[in-house]
Amino acid sequence: MRIKILMLATLLIHFSFLAFTQPFINEVNYFKKVDSLQAPPKEPILFIGSSSFTNWKDVQDYFPSHTLLNRAFGGSSLPHLILYAEDIIFRYNPKQILIYCGENDLTGGPTINADSILFRFQRLHSLIRSRLPKVPIVYLSMKPSPSRRKYLPTMQEGNAKIKAFIADQAHTKFIDVYSSMISNSGEINASIFLSDSLHMNKKGYELWQPLIEPILEKPMLNYFTLSNSRIRLVGRADYSSVNYPRVWASGSYVEFNFKGSACKLDITDEQRWGNYQNYISVVIDGQPARRLKLNGKRSRITLAENLKPGVHHVTICKDTESGIGYIQFNGVLCKGLAPLRKAPVKKIEVVGNSITCGMGSDMTAIPCKTGQWYDQHNAWNSYGALTARAFKAQWHLTAESGIGLFKSCCNKPYVMPTVFDKINVNKDSIPWDFNKYQPDLVIAELGQNDGLQDITTFCKAYILFIKKIRSLYPKATIALLNSPMADNTLKNFLDRSILSIYQSLAAEGEKNIISYSFKKQYIAGCDNHPSLEEHTEIAKELISFLRKELKWKS
Repeated sequence: MRIKILMLATLLIHFSFLAFTQPFINEVNYFKKVDSLQAPPKEPILFIGSSSFTNWKDVQDYFPSHTLLNRAFGGSSLPHLILYAEDIIFRYNPKQILIYCGENDLTGGPTINADSILFRFQRLHSLIRSRLPKVPIVYLSMKPSPSRRKYLPTMQEGNAKIKAFIADQAHTKFIDVYSSMISNSGEINASIFLSDSLHMNKKGYELWQPLIEPILEKPMLNYFTLSNSRIRLVGRADYSSVNYPRVWASGSYVEFNFKGSACKLDITDEQRWGNYQNYISVVIDGQPARRLKLNGKRSRITLAENLKPGVHHVTICKDTESGIGYIQFNGVLCKGLAPLRKAPVKKIEVVGNSITCGMGSDMTAIPCKTGQWYDQHNAWNSYGALTARAFKAQWHLTAESGIGLFKSCCNKPYVMPTVFDKINVNKDSIPWDFNKYQPDLVIAELGQNDGLQDITTFCKAYILFIKKIRSLYPKATIALLNSPMADNTLKNFLDRSILSIYQSLAAEGEKNIISYSFKKQYIAGCDNHPSLEEHTEIAKELISFLRKELKWKS
């Protein structure tokens, strides 16, 4: 009894000191800042503790079916978790709590022993239970780090005492990671540690994963990666990782049918430019699109909840262009997937610039001249996507703001013909396999960024590009458009150029080229780009033209 009173007194003195000095307050404030920028998931499985959890940066990849939140911070001991419990535990209303802590406590001086560690854990456990009486708590044993060999006897004793305590506690479990990290000869497995002999490498976490997985609370939703045959991705994609394809191009989209009433999306944003974020449009059961800005590197987005039970169709479209960076579709969380209808037979590819990207069109949330330049992007409601949907066709938008046929604007060092064969037309990078998508119709909308050029030079460059397209798509109809943004001077130049190109190619035997000149100038959006309403008008013009020329029904 005297020993327990002494321990309590020591702990209270320690807490008074911690509260006064506020160690690790910067780490805690960082969590608060992250939460302000991106709302944390509801009822997550919460990881708290010290650096063995902090350094597990890709922990979500190890448990994809679960919604996790990591709020561990390096150097922490059990009293620090108690001190900041309000900020790192209770504010998140966790579904389950996993704790890795105690190892740093051992370095606190000669007075710290196995009983000290046990007493500290009991205090933390009691605090959690006072607020969350039935939330499952999981404690991972202290691991045997090579750099802390001298503490191993105390560590083993502390693990045993905590395990014995937990055995009598409801909704509380113990995971023995210590034993799994010791060889049959009793030696620490050094191969699972970094060069500091304290923190683990990938092999160490791979060892932990099967120990943790069975004890996690079962998810309400199942996890499906995009390798599933019931999920369709349309767009130029990097399939280096089959389960996690990356897309850069605006207008790239994913569609699937899910069973049940709820669905979530697991998605990664490249964040190529720091805080710049991609936008997506989400369409459920044909209802008007919901446009969302991604927040953070990796997000779990609730696409639907509380829907009428049954089968629901979802389309997710990348609204922002390649220059903002890729998005990676990690997976879909839902009760189950239902078969998709067969993909549309017709295929369209639209080659263009910022107009085709849908840049500057959507001012519904952020007005022009405010926010960032990409905040008004909306590829889903761009004229190319609208035209394709009118004909019940698949679509690719191969486009980039500022790009030209012969000369790009804004100091871009490349033009469309030099990057056309790449997955990411913003960057000369991964080659695109044209066998994956053979369009029936290629729409070329180029020339706005070239401006007025020598017509002979411009036409020669355009003809070479069309021949390149023809070599890649031998059966496609190629439609040449002038620019819907062009003033009268540029419109006349483009119309004359396209006529000359058409005549030159026809003389060489090309029979599958058509052309169209827009009736007016569309500049009601940001930076004199077409607005959403004007994209609808542009699409109507184009649909009417294609219906007559190709005999397509819309």
